[in-house]
Order: sequence, then structure tokens, then C-alpha cells
Amino acid sequence: MADTQQKKFAIVCDSACDIPLHALNSAQVHLVPYYVCSKGHNYRECIDLDPLDFYVHLSSTKGRFVIKTPAIKDYVRTFEECRDLGYKDIVTLHASTKLFDSYSACVAAAKSVSGVCVHAIDTKCISAQLALVLAALVRDRDNGLEVDQACKQAVTLANTTKIAMILPPQAADLTKVSSKPYGSIILGAQALKARAFGVRRMFTLSDEGLPNELCSASQLHILAGRLVRKMSLYSHQVGPLTYVEISSGAPRLLSTLEKPLDTNEFESHGAGIVNTNPSTTKLFGVGTVGVSYTPAAYITAQQFSSFLAGE
Repeated sequence: MADTQQKKFAIVCDSACDIPLHALNSAQVHLVPYYVCSKGHNYRECIDLDPLDFYVHLSSTKGRFVIKTPAIKDYVRTFEECRDLGYKDIVTLHASTKLFDSYSACVAAAKSVSGVCVHAIDTKCISAQLALVLAALVRDRDNGLEVDQACKQAVTLANTTKIAMILPPQAADLTKVSSKPYGSIILGAQALKARAFGVRRMFTLSDEGLPNELCSASQLHILAGRLVRKMSLYSHQVGPLTYVEISSGAPRLLSTLEKPLDTNEFESHGAGIVNTNPSTTKLFGVGTVGVSYTPAAYITAQQFSSFLAGE
């Protein structure tokens, strides 16, 4: 990594990227965390509550908690810290505003902080999808790219990075998610039916960052096969893929997902596993598995795995 004085801009990201705090610190990414609100306490995810602690907390509260997005003051404090470090430009990456709206607080905060220019990007991504964009932005910053070019490349990567999530039967209906401050998740008719019959559903995000249901099945391996087929079709359009696996409290289920990924039908390279933070666990449900993938021409598996490991 280059020294802080050599970097041309600071990077700020919300915690929906699902990257561990040690890796963010190593990459000199400034985290603005979401809050887990339970029993009158607000816990900052990644800082006060890591994913492993969260599952213990989840069982003790019987799932009674809400997620709160960062406040304007959280971004103001972070921007002032970056300015005091000597940065003139800050690039902020945000999860899809259709799911969690940290973007609005960032834009409001930017108006009240002088002496620094904030470049806010609604990536329309979530979880490992956002993490891939973040890793590439860190690489571009460390390679000395100017801020405008780095932002342009981040938007391009965000637009070409895909995600597919296979939700557990008890999950809420993602198509009815609201991005209100505390995150309203509703059990729609399809979700109730899935819960009753043990059906898993697979979702992607649209180009606008909205959840779309692709298909459903009671057997995980059937959905895993369909997910890999979707990756294959995309690979035939864009070439080799870099992919990241996603686990929401059920790592043993990843083996079912990995089996169809071992294929000669298309070229792809695994870059690691991302474990969801409380905010995305709340959104998807415990037991979710998935994959985010992008053209390897934009970021290689080695580049992402080094970022994830904090190297």
C-alpha cells in the first residue's frame, strides 16, 4: 500500500459491503457503519458487533432488532477526519438506495463540510457485489488514478457486477423491502407460501438496484445449478469471470453451491467468501447463500482475495 500522503483521494464505504474491519483498515477505507438497534442499544456493526457475535445476539433476542442506516452526523465526522488528514477529494460508495439509503445522509453531510469535495456513488449493489467495486476502487487509488477516472471506473464496474442470492424459506419478500431508516421488511404472499412449503427463492438485483425474483425450488442444488447457468450465459457475453461466494450464517451450505461451479462450461475464478454483516443478514435471512460475479477484466480473483485478506 502507498502512504496516505501519496493517495489522491480518500475512500469511504458503508458496512453493507460485508468486508471485515481489519481488511478495511488495512486498505485505508473509512467505514461508516450501520447500526443494529436492540433492547434500547445501538451497536455499530463491524465495530461493536461483528458477524459471529451477531448470531449469538440474534438467538438471544429471538430476532427482535432493527437496522438503522448512518446519520448525517456520522458522515460529517468521517469527512472532517479525512479533510484533517489532508485529503481534498473523498469517494463514497453506497449500497443500493432501494435497499439501504445511506446515500442521502452522505449527500446532506457533504453540503455542510467545507474544504473537501465528496464524490458520492450509489452503486446499486449489495454485499459482495459492493465489495468487488470497493476492492477495484482501492486498487485504482493505490495505482495513482485521478479521482474522476477512478469514479468512472467504479461506476462501470458497479454496472457490470451481478449478484444472485438464494434465500432460506423463512426469509422475507425482498421485493417488498423499504429503504426507510430502520428498514421495513414485509412478509408478502410469496414469502408466506415459501415458508409454509420450505421453498427457497433466488433473487438478483436489477440495473436500478431493485430485487427481482428469478425462480424458486425446494432443493438448494436445483437453484445452485440455475445460478451457475446464469453465470455461464453472462461469461459467454463478457469473458472469464471473477466470483465471490456469500454466506449468511450457513457456511456448510456453500458446498452445495460450489459443486456446480466446478465446471468447464465457462472460465471463472473464485476470489473468496464474504460473510454477511448484520444489516445484510437481516435483509436476506440467516441461511442465505449466493454469488457475486464480474468480468475478470475489471478485477482479478487474486486482487480481490488480497484485499479481503487485508494484504
